Amino acid sequence: MDFKFGVRMAHYNSKKNKAIIDGFFIVAQSDPVIFKKMFNFVEKSLIRRIRSAFEYPSIAFNVKFYVPPTFLERVCVHQNMKPLKLTTKALVFMPEELICPQHLTKDANAIRIRFLCNSKLKNLSSKLKQEKKKKTGTLSNPSSPALDSSSKLSEQVSKDLAELDGVDPDAVLPVSPTTLHLSTTAFEDNWLTPEEKPLLSKVMFYIHGGGFAAMSSSSHQNYLLKWAIELGVPIFSVDYRLAPAVQYPEIPNDVIRSYVWMLAFLKYVLKVEPTKILVSGDSAGGNLAAVLTTWCIENSVRAPDHLLVHYPATLIDDKRYTPSLNYSFTDYMLNYGALRMCISYYVPKGADGKKDYYLSPVATPPAILARYPPTDVFICERDPLCDDGFRFASCLVEAGVKTKVYFFRHICHVLLSMAIKGGGGIPEAYIYEENSRKRLMEILSK
Repeated sequence: MDFKFGVRMAHYNSKKNKAIIDGFFIVAQSDPVIFKKMFNFVEKSLIRRIRSAFEYPSIAFNVKFYVPPTFLERVCVHQNMKPLKLTTKALVFMPEELICPQHLTKDANAIRIRFLCNSKLKNLSSKLKQEKKKKTGTLSNPSSPALDSSSKLSEQVSKDLAELDGVDPDAVLPVSPTTLHLSTTAFEDNWLTPEEKPLLSKVMFYIHGGGFAAMSSSSHQNYLLKWAIELGVPIFSVDYRLAPAVQYPEIPNDVIRSYVWMLAFLKYVLKVEPTKILVSGDSAGGNLAAVLTTWCIENSVRAPDHLLVHYPATLIDDKRYTPSLNYSFTDYMLNYGALRMCISYYVPKGADGKKDYYLSPVATPPAILARYPPTDVFICERDPLCDDGFRFASCLVEAGVKTKVYFFRHICHVLLSMAIKGGGGIPEAYIYEENSRKRLMEILSK
């Protein structure tokens, strides 16, 4: 792929007129496989190394956790074409579910969560090294079903759940908030020093874009690292499994599992309960950020205190039309072929993007939207998703949500990823990132 890409680049550079014609042909007659490779070009190891060396700022703490995709399985039920549904008002966790050697071991089948913090967190680093050296425990395989029903561990959790609530799996969830509990043994209170705990009083949970089928937290570090450093806020950035290997609703499920794991990890391992949780995402990540907020509201889990989405994909329907979609025929960042690839890979047969609000946030019932936290929507004028962003913001306003819209004239999609260290690259991208950072600072200072 690297060699072919290099040859193609040389061809385009030497024959620019023909390159334009070829480009429009690809847009009109695209192959989803080609677009997935193009989207993931920045994930090539060589590109990553170059960006890491010349573009990414250094940070004191950058650790990756690997959460099994079976996390929460025993307290949830799968629904037809819907994300997981909690069956209990009390979530009981075993220590091994929140941190164990497998959570620190690279696993391509797991959900990866990158934890960024501009403090060395020496105690935490030391504890994680000790944890990684431990022998494999109950969860011997991160991708195997967690807490099998025949295990003593599962029996203990079931007993604790029965004592706490005894909720029928088919019963309607209560309006009262879901509570978190730790089963059996507790963690030692020395994962963070007293001086370090205030650093996590406010946290950000970030969901990357890439059309549900490409990219990762790695390719979004150009701005996430800067935010963690300059805002002084820890960031948990989730790498959900990608389409088409995993489709809807498993991708939202990965985000849900990551968010709940973060809440429990902070509370029971680090002994911190943040006063503010900000959830954010760009493009497909903006869609998933809204979906996560809706799920938290419907399942009585602690919802974000603020939501900020960048050029979000809020209507996932390949038969829709809005005026801004005309930009997809000439846009080199998010063109018609890319949009077609995203939908064909992410949406399974039988799903209805017009009605399913877990696919399309603009379809979310007003009663649920009314319970949303204050929300910021960043919209770009020359973006095929421009109209969808305004439509989502309009739905929030009509539901009575405190909503702010930031509209950037004359610029296109995916600018955050184009903001290069020192103000290089696309000038508009740096301006966009700078404005985003200033707004985040305002939110987090309150």
